[in-house]
Amino acid sequence: MAEAVASRISLRPFALGTLAYALTVALLAASSPSLGDDWMPALFSAGAVISVAIWSNVHWADRASRYVSPGAVILLMCAVNRAFYVADYLLRGSRLEGWPFFSSAPDVALFKGEVITVLGTLLTVWIWLRFGGLRLTGSEGWGALRAHSGLLLVLYALAAGSKGISARRPEFADSLGQLLPSLEAVGLVTVAILPSLWVQSKHLRVAACLALSAPYLLSASSSGMKEEILLALIPLAFVAWTQYRTKTARAALAGTGIIVVALLASYVGFYRDEVWQRKQTASTANVAAQFLQKTEESGTVRTLSEGLTSFISRSNASYHRGWAVSIADEQGYEPALVFGPLIYVFVPRLLWPEKPPIKQGWEFSGLVFGDQFIAWSGSSTAAGFYASLYLGWGWPAVVIGAALAAVLLGMTFRLAARMGGHLAGALYAFAMVPFAVRLDDTWTVGVLSGPLISLVYVLAIVAVARLASQLVLRRRSTPEGVAG
Repeated sequence: MAEAVASRISLRPFALGTLAYALTVALLAASSPSLGDDWMPALFSAGAVISVAIWSNVHWADRASRYVSPGAVILLMCAVNRAFYVADYLLRGSRLEGWPFFSSAPDVALFKGEVITVLGTLLTVWIWLRFGGLRLTGSEGWGALRAHSGLLLVLYALAAGSKGISARRPEFADSLGQLLPSLEAVGLVTVAILPSLWVQSKHLRVAACLALSAPYLLSASSSGMKEEILLALIPLAFVAWTQYRTKTARAALAGTGIIVVALLASYVGFYRDEVWQRKQTASTANVAAQFLQKTEESGTVRTLSEGLTSFISRSNASYHRGWAVSIADEQGYEPALVFGPLIYVFVPRLLWPEKPPIKQGWEFSGLVFGDQFIAWSGSSTAAGFYASLYLGWGWPAVVIGAALAAVLLGMTFRLAARMGGHLAGALYAFAMVPFAVRLDDTWTVGVLSGPLISLVYVLAIVAVARLASQLVLRRRSTPEGVAG
């Protein structure tokens, strides 16, 4: 299938889209002196429109791959992120005057960082498609997963159990390293599929999905990270969207989604103030009760408004991209920071407990805010995958890194199906969707090692789950009185 799909993939949407984007960039660059800061929403809108236009004109293998394959997700997230950038500009205007360090031309750096990110994204998706990236990411992938309901239940139990233990014992999570997020991604896939295998009623399917999501939601709510909570909600959102298909129902779901995002952003801000900033230990139930009390005192509308504004503002990562470009152009490249951890990232922490921690975001915060800031703060700043490549070695690193990420994704998709069969191939493909959602927010070491490490762990997880399911089936099939 991959070869047949690859042969139908045309260069035309990418060529025309890249040309249109390049012309828009050139026009905005020439007009920027007279535009003031108004070039910012125009440039962001151009990136969003081009991403959607290319996504709409790609011949996807089927409807499923059009929405959940990594290439499709990367393009759609490129558009969604730029919509947030535009919304932030309309709400708060330009924030170039708040540049955290001296730069002779912060506007140029931000402009350049945005262009680097969009062009790098298009290059990654194009190479991924040509490399057979659509293999087992569509309807046949769903079929492979649905045919193994018992195994999916075992996988869910493994994932939910490890999530619960890691929430109570952080040292357990640290010892697992990349295994834990891989297991979590596999578990979230099973959460989205199992309800459709158990019940026929769409209302019960949504309720079952919510129940299965409980371990992830409880763990995420005590993390203080809105990304963790939103990730735990993805299966529920997916199941609800596929079950309720009328325009009225989906409009209601979209409105509910906005309210949930605003509420989560407000809750996370409150959690960080009460727990992180004060360095206190508090149960999730107590923090949630205090947040509800604060919401009642302040008013629900005000809480939601502040939360939505905060979410939009924090989602505007264009400034982080600009910081990386500004440092590279005015202070020099940082190859050790960007590429150094790739030397030892593949050594499992289980085998090397003293392995140096990979904290690229924290080190980047030191470059941006100074050594005094990181002396007391553990804050991690995402420079963006493509902008961080530029920080490491300029344009050559952007091109090579974008292409390498695409080849790794395509190669690991093929290896998963070849080494673990259709089940492992499909499970790996869907488990990589969260990776695709956050690709541009991930540092280089995560993008260039994540697919390979996740492949190894997914294959191992599937092998363990198969063994466990076989033992359960064998025990059930043993006549009473014979066993033992």
